[in-house]
Amino acid sequence: MYLLLNRFSCFRLLVFSMILTLAHDVHSAPEPNLRGRVMDWNSNGVPDAIVRLNLANLQVKTDRSGYFSFNSAHSAHKKTPNKIIMPDIQLRNTVLNINRTATGVPVVVSLFTTSGKKIAVVYSSKSATENVAVDISRWIRTAQMVIIQVATGSEKYTIPVISFTSSHCALSSPCHSADLSSHLQKKNATANDVITITHFGYNSVTYVLSTLDTMIDSIKLSYEFRNAGDPAGMIRIPGGVFQMGANTPGTASYPAHSVFVSPFFMDSTEVTQSEYVKLTGKEPWLKHEKAAACGVGPLYPAWYVNWNDAVQFCNQRSKKVGLDTVYTWTGVDGEPGDNGILLNVKEHFEKNGYRLPTEAEWEYACRAGTRTGYYWGATADSAISTRHEWSFYNSKPASKTNEVARLIPNPLRLYDMGGNQFEWCNDRYAEYTNDFQENPGHASENSGPVMRVNRSGHHGESADNFTSSARYISDPVIKNDADAAYGIRTVRSVVDKQQAATKSVNGVFQLFIDQVMNKTVFVGRLYNGPMPVVDWDTVMTIGECRLIVRKMWSCPGCGNYSLCVNNNKCIPEPDTITAGTVTVSGYTNRAGTTTSTVTPIYPSSVYQPTLDNRPANPPCTEGEIITLTASGNDYVAGFSISARSISKIEIAADTIPMNPGEDINLKWKAAANPADSRIHVIVDISYHGGTKAKIDCDCLDDGELTIPAAMLDSIKTYGMSGYPKIEMFRISVGTNPDKKVLLMVQSYVLLWLKIPGLISCLPGGDGNCPSGMTCRDDQRCVPETDE
Repeated sequence: MYLLLNRFSCFRLLVFSMILTLAHDVHSAPEPNLRGRVMDWNSNGVPDAIVRLNLANLQVKTDRSGYFSFNSAHSAHKKTPNKIIMPDIQLRNTVLNINRTATGVPVVVSLFTTSGKKIAVVYSSKSATENVAVDISRWIRTAQMVIIQVATGSEKYTIPVISFTSSHCALSSPCHSADLSSHLQKKNATANDVITITHFGYNSVTYVLSTLDTMIDSIKLSYEFRNAGDPAGMIRIPGGVFQMGANTPGTASYPAHSVFVSPFFMDSTEVTQSEYVKLTGKEPWLKHEKAAACGVGPLYPAWYVNWNDAVQFCNQRSKKVGLDTVYTWTGVDGEPGDNGILLNVKEHFEKNGYRLPTEAEWEYACRAGTRTGYYWGATADSAISTRHEWSFYNSKPASKTNEVARLIPNPLRLYDMGGNQFEWCNDRYAEYTNDFQENPGHASENSGPVMRVNRSGHHGESADNFTSSARYISDPVIKNDADAAYGIRTVRSVVDKQQAATKSVNGVFQLFIDQVMNKTVFVGRLYNGPMPVVDWDTVMTIGECRLIVRKMWSCPGCGNYSLCVNNNKCIPEPDTITAGTVTVSGYTNRAGTTTSTVTPIYPSSVYQPTLDNRPANPPCTEGEIITLTASGNDYVAGFSISARSISKIEIAADTIPMNPGEDINLKWKAAANPADSRIHVIVDISYHGGTKAKIDCDCLDDGELTIPAAMLDSIKTYGMSGYPKIEMFRISVGTNPDKKVLLMVQSYVLLWLKIPGLISCLPGGDGNCPSGMTCRDDQRCVPETDE
């Protein structure tokens, strides 16, 4: 079989043409003899694509050049012992004969379309005692091509597909009178199978393959830019073989040579100043004497960054999201970010963290399957190039960098791959050779001087310098103004899906019945590690309630995405991740159905249902089972969790007096089954001044809770603010045994506390304060003399 490619735009479709030759007798050969090639948009072979023959239960991977083979000599993986056809099953005319070798076992004969949809069960016996003859002419007339499956006892036998290509029985017309057995023996019939092609970075395709010199023209595999579970802001780059470099003697890119690159993720833009500052707290570009003129702002790329700073940024980014760091070093000579040098840097590419791209990865992603000098074509004419890249033609002034993602991206939706900023690569510089290479550039011990490669080019240069193969070589330490325009674009290796089950996943999905806003929402977040939590000290416990006081730690330099906890430790928050497609059954949505799709919103990865799938209000009746199923992806194994639904909280009061020396007695309508839910109550009287202490109660859902006076009086000593409140939750927690990912059904009601002497107000105007009083930022009215 030969799988041939038609030219097509790489960011739209991959078009495969196939000439299939299947030389096997349906009655005798155990495996098909099938060969072919999978190719990409520019006639390059696609390596490591998984090719499955679904009905024969075989699968293989394409080799480095995109070729695959199914035959008895090939190391094909046979998934099940399912048999194609056995001698005791014969098809003559339109009658399927099953000669019984064992009696008293069930026999079922089913017909399917070539897409796998069941047409009918044409014969079924729980305990057949004799030979079976089944006439299938009725279904052949209407289907022409069918899959026949015979299940006898615990075994299944399949005639994958029978169609007719002889002059007596054309494919375009029904045929039910020919001797099917004789056609099969003469190979005038066509035995078909269903082939599936899957590959990282592309949508999978399933197609019926005719196996007798039949041309199939339009098997199309569309490129898949993002998928559920992909890292935010990154693009899926499928692996492949390409021609790296250029056959221009005397240049650093000579000679062109074949290189294989494994799949990876790449930032869609250069790392911005906003991203760099949030993670590192540093702004190296401000050290440049012409900082303002060269470009400063949140959407400008981070620049004046040396290779050592770029490596440290990668490790910091990995730590922030709980991934294994790729780089190690033994020390730093000087100050990082100011001519600092990392000593004895080692790369560990088996780790799953962020890193700099290898030079091969950068060029492969930049080309995006193209073979011309530039990814937009063969010319650097300014009328064309200025739509794609930043050079001195369109950078005003030429000394200034430009905000990211303002021009047309390359076919893989990667922005600014030409000009704007030099981008550091992982590699030390080394001259090219003619040898085929696999994932080159990983080792820091590459031969050559201690110089690092960078790519893309600078906004002050001419566009004709920005070919996809252009190489730039620089000292890894910034030393002068000419080195100001160096930035970062990170990558991540693809993690084997088989490792997904070992990844740490934490999070919660909530069906939240908000009685304050009179609506129900469904929302979910997943993280690649536990979320750091605020530390509290318990100072008093009475019954089901605790008075807790927040511990105050001091962590100098703790960034916005970290929490200062646990004895002055700065703990980074984990990264939000996804777990594939999520479906929820058990609550009624706005479309009136009880099964909903919940999708992650890019780039935050928060799971929220689409408009029609948003829950009705109320969404369900008390006691119903709600089940959530996640399909999983390359990083997270699939899972299923469930919880029992609850009803709204019914409580008469909305304002509760909090008088000195008095208990607060809360009464509500108890749950029909109190064991199915809990009541959680929070008393917070210092919220607007920053919660310093709170009363936290957890009790049975039996309709009554007493908050003791001693505890209420004690909490006042920690301070009060305007609008003190009681938050009341009815919670049904899911059944996930490890408690890392929860499904929670909650009902929420807000009660206001009336404290003698405390007058609440809204800042910005004193109209709602009594005469002689003013409104403070903590939303309390105080005498003007106190200000």
